[in-house]
Amino acid sequence: MSCLTESISQAMKTLPTIYTYTNSDGAERPEDPNLKDVNHLAETIRNVCNLNIGDISSDQGLSKEQVVEVVELVEKELLSHPSVRLVDRDILISDPLAIRVKDENQLIEELDKLAKEVLDKYPQIGTTIEEAIMKSLFMWHGCLNIDKECRLKDVHGGEPKDRMQVHDWLVNQSNSNPWIRKGFTSARYFRQTPDQKKSKDYSWIPSDSLYWQ
Repeated sequence: MSCLTESISQAMKTLPTIYTYTNSDGAERPEDPNLKDVNHLAETIRNVCNLNIGDISSDQGLSKEQVVEVVELVEKELLSHPSVRLVDRDILISDPLAIRVKDENQLIEELDKLAKEVLDKYPQIGTTIEEAIMKSLFMWHGCLNIDKECRLKDVHGGEPKDRMQVHDWLVNQSNSNPWIRKGFTSARYFRQTPDQKKSKDYSWIPSDSLYWQ
C-alpha cells in the first residue's frame, strides 16, 4: 500500500466531527465539512508519511499570487468534482462535493492529479506527490478558512460566526506551520474581482494581524 493510499484510508476512518448551527432563518445547517476535512487530510498525510513541514521561514520561493494559484488548483482538482459513488460516512452530509462522501479511489485519483499539476508549475514545493499534496492542502486551509470569515454572507445566507475566534485559531496554527501561514497571509489576493470584493469585509481584521504581512 502506498503512503498516499494509506493516508487517505486512515483519514476517512478518523474524520472530524461536523456540527450543526442555527441559521438566520431558524433552520439547522451543518458546518462546511471541507473546511475541516482538508486540514485533517493534510495532517494525516503528514503523520502517516512522516513528512517534514519545515519552519515558518520556509517559503520555497512562492509569491502570494502563486500560493493563490495553488489554492485554486485544490479547488479545481479536489473540490469541484462531485462524488461518482456517494459513500455514507456521515448522516449529516450528503453534499456530493464533500471530501467525506467520495470513495478512496476517487480521492487518490484527484489528489494525484493535483500533485502533478502543482509540481509541474512549482517543482520547488517538494520532491514527492505526498509532500506536494500536504503543502497544497495546508495552504488551502489557511486561505479558505479566513476568506470565508471575510464574506458578508456564508453559503446559507447568514453572517459568518465567531470571526475573531477563527482568525486567532489560524494565527496560532500559522505560528508553527509555514504552509498554513502562507495560505492565511495570501488570502487577501484570493478571488478579488470587483463583484467578489463587494461581497467581502476586511475591516474587522486587526491592523497588526499576521493576515496583513
